[in-house]
Formats: sequence, structure tokens, C-alpha cells
Amino acid sequence: MGNGIDIQAIAARRRYKADSACTGGEVFRAVLDVLRTAEQPLTSREISEALLHKAGTENPSVAPIRGMLCAVHTSPGNHQSKTIERVGDGMPAIWKLR
Repeated sequence: MGNGIDIQAIAARRRYKADSACTGGEVFRAVLDVLRTAEQPLTSREISEALLHKAGTENPSVAPIRGMLCAVHTSPGNHQSKTIERVGDGMPAIWKLR
């Protein structure tokens, strides 16, 4: 090209790879299982910690909690009007079954 840009030096864009550990509604079904056994509404963090504990992680570090929290925080909001509802308007979001 005439602009002096070296096209060969531009890196190709990497393809997005979805996390294969949680696919096709697995997170939401796991969240429902935790909420069914809970005695009171739970925050996304409490749900995440319960899921990690259920998976056998006794004292998870920040990284696994953060990874699970991203999935758990999004999933109930996507299904909010159907089987799960948010308690109150404040933050953090607190979830319970309908």
C-alpha cells in the first residue's frame, strides 16, 4: 500500500472460544439446584461459592470465584421472569425461586 503500512505485521484476530466447562444452560440448572436447597434468597457470590463447594473446592481462591461469579451473575438475569426472581432493587442482586 502507498501509506507505508506493513500489512504482514498486523496480527490475525484470534477466534473466540467458549468455555467448554459450562455450556448450554448448565449454569442456570446448577443455580436452580442451589436455590432449591437454600433456606433464604442468595446473592450471586453465595451461589458461586455454593457451586464451587459442591464441585469439591473447599477454600477457593479469588480466580475460581470470579470465573464462576461471571456466569452465575448473568444467568439468573436472563431467566428472571420465568422461574427465578430478584429480591429488592439494590446491589448486590439477591435471587430466589418463584
